Amino acid sequence: MFSIPPLQVDQRVYDFMKQENRPFNVQLVSDMLAQFGIKKGQVQKALDSLSEEKKLTCK
Repeated sequence: MFSIPPLQVDQRVYDFMKQENRPFNVQLVSDMLAQFGIKKGQVQKALDSLSEEKKLTCK
């Protein structure tokens, strides 16, 4: 099994969120991206990173 680089995970999560354009929690995003081999912890880190960069907003 291989590991997806963090920048690719961030981009995949960002693209997914922009495409869907609705609120999600970490579990739903990780479930949707599991087909690409992205784990829940990776999704959490990507969402945190994208939020800090002001690309996504959190409630």
